[in-house]
Amino acid sequence: MKNLIRSLIIFGLSAFSCSKSENRSGLDMSNAVSSSSYASDNMAVQEEAMISDAVEVPKPLENNSKISENTEQKIIKTASVRFQVEDFKKSAEKLKRIAKDFGGINTSYNENNNGYNIEASFIVRITNSKFDTLLNALQTESIYLNYKNINAEDVTEEFIDIESRLKNKKAVEQKYLEILKKASRIDDILAVENQIRIIREEIEAKEGRLKYLKDRIAYSTINLTFYQNLENYQAPDISFWSKIKSSFSDGWSSIQNLGLWIVSIWPFVILVIIIFYFVKKKWKKK
Repeated sequence: MKNLIRSLIIFGLSAFSCSKSENRSGLDMSNAVSSSSYASDNMAVQEEAMISDAVEVPKPLENNSKISENTEQKIIKTASVRFQVEDFKKSAEKLKRIAKDFGGINTSYNENNNGYNIEASFIVRITNSKFDTLLNALQTESIYLNYKNINAEDVTEEFIDIESRLKNKKAVEQKYLEILKKASRIDDILAVENQIRIIREEIEAKEGRLKYLKDRIAYSTINLTFYQNLENYQAPDISFWSKIKSSFSDGWSSIQNLGLWIVSIWPFVILVIIIFYFVKKKWKKK
């Protein structure tokens, strides 16, 4: 409103001067526009500065080594194991029972029999403190170990970094909310609400990542595969009626193939008929 009144006053003075001199009027009008534009730009800069002051860009941790030394390490453990068992059925029941006794969570189980061997694979989630003990207990059923791979991933730095950035993002969001309470113009309200929406999306993304890391840190994963070789494998016997059915099907397929072959050589059949007709006609003339 102040800018508008100032512009009207300057515009009135310029109009008054216009009656004295046309050149002077043009000069005053130019000054009036410059003053008004300068005032508007200055106010816009102030508004932008006010919003910019509320934004705190999260800074990286200055001393990660000290924080790592004073903070409990965040380790994600995973293991992949494959071994042969003597009796598949008994071992399957025992391995499931061992995992349950240790408090493990069986998330999946898949079994496959191809006639030569029967194998199963399942995934067990176990608390980090019982990871090594459970892994050793499961291997008691092994008669031949194919492989055992253990991976320990240290995510301490990422975990602390996300927590720090999440704290900063929430502080920025709070300051935007305070600015929103004081905003009166619709443009300002919409601009601040848009910034709050962006900050909220970033907060939710970091909260989701942090939740995922906490779950993986709290529960380690064991991917177990065990199998039994089937020595006396015999191919399934085919009954007499099954053979008859198969032979009938083969014969019908042969007839269909013959018909298709005849259809495919129809130009040659027509050519043979034409040649036979002319030969026969010529033979009758003799």
